[in-house]
This record gives sequence, C-alpha cells and structure tokens, in this order.
Amino acid sequence: MPSARLTLTNGLQVTLRHAPHLKRCAAAIRVRAGSHDAPQAWPGLAHFLEHLFFLGNARFPVDDALMRYVQRQGGQVNASTRERTTDFFFEVPVAAFEGGLTRLCEMLARPQAGLAQQQREREVIHAEFIAWARNPEAQRQFALLQCVSAQHPLAAFHAGNRYSLPLYAGRFQQALKDFHQRFYHAGQMTLSLVGPQSLSVLQGLAEHAGALFAPACACARPGAGLARRHRKAGATARPTGSAVRLRTATRGRRRRNRVSRQLALGHPPRRPAGHTARARLAARFQFCTAVHIRRASIAAYPIQADRQRARRPGTSPAGGRVALAAQHRARGAEP
Repeated sequence: MPSARLTLTNGLQVTLRHAPHLKRCAAAIRVRAGSHDAPQAWPGLAHFLEHLFFLGNARFPVDDALMRYVQRQGGQVNASTRERTTDFFFEVPVAAFEGGLTRLCEMLARPQAGLAQQQREREVIHAEFIAWARNPEAQRQFALLQCVSAQHPLAAFHAGNRYSLPLYAGRFQQALKDFHQRFYHAGQMTLSLVGPQSLSVLQGLAEHAGALFAPACACARPGAGLARRHRKAGATARPTGSAVRLRTATRGRRRRNRVSRQLALGHPPRRPAGHTARARLAARFQFCTAVHIRRASIAAYPIQADRQRARRPGTSPAGGRVALAAQHRARGAEP
C-alpha cells in the first residue's frame, strides 16, 4: 500500500497510507506526553485531561463533538493514556471522515470544560479507578512493582481519582492549562491517516485539519520531566561506554567470587546457575504475601466508603459500580 510521510509548516508530523480496499477511514493522533509527564503534585492529571477533551468546546458542543458524531455514523472512537504517550483514534465511513478529523483536531487544540463538567467526569475517572483497583491483573502488576525504587515513576500513582484531582484549587486548574499548552501543540504530535482516498486527498485533509494546532515550541522537551524527577531524587548520570563495560565486568567477578566462597563453605549459592533478571523478578513475585497481592497503589487514598456505597443489595460489585457512576453523573454534586 502506498504511503507517505511529511511535516507540516507548524511542525506536525503526518503519516499517510492509501488502502484502496478499505470501505472506511481511520485517523489517529499520538501525543508524546503521558502520565509520567504530569506534575507529581496532581496524580492522574494527564488521564483526566484526556477525558476532558471529549466534553466539547465552543465550536463543537458535546452533542456535536467527536464522540456523538462518530456514534451517529456507526463508527468507533477511543483514547488511551500511557506512561509517555497519549493516543486518540476514530474510524468512520469515507463520507464522514473530514468531519471527524476536524472535530478530533479541534477538541485537542481548543478544549473547554467548566467545573460542573469536570466534576461529572472526575466521578467517571473515580469509578474507573475503583474497578481497576479490584482487577486481579492490576493487583499482580502492583505486587511486581514493589521491587521498583520509590523514586521511579513506575512506583507512583497515575490513574487519578476523586481525591487526587482537586478541581476547585486554582493551582490545579492552572496545572491543567500549563500541561495542555506544553504538550498539546504540533511539535509534540503525530497524525496518521489511512483510507481508500489517494495520498494527495489525504494530504489535503491533513493540512486543513492539522493547521488548527499551535506551532511547535521549545517549551516541551521529551523526557525533560522524567529527568528532572530523577535529579530531585538524587540520581546520578548513567555511565556510558567503557564505564558500563567496566562496571559490568566488576559485578560479574564479584558474583563469581561470592558463589565460589559459598560452594567452598558447603552452602548453596544464593543465585542458581542460569539465573536471570526475569527469574529474579518471578521469584520475588512468588514470595509476595497475600497482603501485597491485595494491595493496590491506592493505599494512600481512602476508598472504603466508596466500596460500601458501590455494593447495593441484590447487585453485583460491577453493577454497583455502574450504578454509582450513574448516580454521580446525574447528581453532579461535589462529594
């Protein structure tokens, strides 16, 4: 399939793919910023901002924004916040592609959400968080991450919930604006389009919609936030070249000498032959107690009351969570 890559005048990177056999078109935008780039003072800010984008703005209110537009066309739409990236995606019929692309770029370039909308969306985040905390896979992941340094971003809390997102704090609202201004511009994004249209038509669509984004600026450097956190934690620069080889060789000699001494004294070595980092991680996981397995990264955030309210008589926990989220959305009041 023919494809092309280009960079628009505002710095937006674009990837185009002509697929004549397709009956639908798809667009995706990847933002080079995620949960690890959010301020440490506001856990979950990046994930929360991803939700706010879908609440519409002055040009496309919520009833005509991307979510409702794609649903009316029988398409698909989704978004995901990862550690260092945030992705937005939609798929619609060919005739509706231009309208969907314009709405996608418009909502990312000019978000607009009042406090009442933010409060309702925060309850959705909170319900997602409770469901995630009870997921066995998430609990196992948390147990494995107990071996990670407390200063590493992987050990931090990034999902966000009712207690980590103080909507009525002026500093939090300013942090939302600063995060959007720093990362949601053309220099931090990649737009990908695929459809049965020719490359020239796809390029025209990309240029028209991509012009909505602010030009690239030097205020966001990939990895800058992560490097700053490591410096605050007292981490030193990673050695390179011969220093890495020397350090690796020294560690290897020390390990061999230690094993030799243990064998000479009649003690089994602490690390059996063929031991690898993956095996060490698996062994550590096996020794995790049931308490560690049940714990989640929400230990610092009380959710016991939410668990009691989420479990209604005659309903399953999952059904209770849905009812709780619907109740919060309908009520729209500060808890």
